[in-house]
Amino acid sequence: RTPLADGKTTALEHAVREHNIFMLSSLYTNIKFANLCRVLGVDAEDAELMCARMIAEGRMKGRIDQIDGVVTFEGAREVKEVSAAIFLKSQAEVQPPPMHFRETVAARWDGRIVGLCTAVEEAVDLLIERQPVYTKMLFRAAD
Repeated sequence: RTPLADGKTTALEHAVREHNIFMLSSLYTNIKFANLCRVLGVDAEDAELMCARMIAEGRMKGRIDQIDGVVTFEGAREVKEVSAAIFLKSQAEVQPPPMHFRETVAARWDGRIVGLCTAVEEAVDLLIERQPVYTKMLFRAAD
């Protein structure tokens, strides 16, 4: 647990924070440093410095707008496009279940719904039978 030169963090903490920035860059097109610092557990200045270092070293594509306090990730669009293509390809390879299977599932579902409605109706009938005063008051309040 030897701290880095900044005296604040260890090498592991620093690596985890950089990993988190990289993952955020694949999910978002931009993020305010005020939000990024909360995710990373550092102040906004340290978050900006980490992003600037990663961009300068070529480990992440992006640009920093210091006036608005935002980092814009330029690689996010490419990652999203690749992810979308992989998802579409995986969906195309999945064959729908045969029709008889779908009909069986639908029939079971319908049976369960009918069973539920029957149970609710029986519960209401029992409530009316055993608690008529309460039921009248309850149904009057609903009108």
